[in-house]
Amino acid sequence: MDPLVRSCELFETYPQNLVHQTTSGYILRAYLTRLKEQKDRLFHDESHAALDFLELNDGDEGTSLQSQSTIEIQII
Repeated sequence: MDPLVRSCELFETYPQNLVHQTTSGYILRAYLTRLKEQKDRLFHDESHAALDFLELNDGDEGTSLQSQSTIEIQII
């Protein structure tokens, strides 16, 4: 199985699922524990998510901030 695909399938074990790890297993487990302890503060139901994009334009148009309620992810 492709290591990247396996890493994606094991997303719930982040950061232990990373393909290239330079940090010890002990530290990765500590990160995972800290993330789980803070999950209610850090992660929310997707139906309540807001994702803002800052678009930079060339010329006099400046910048604009747009909010998207639904994001479609496509893997090519």
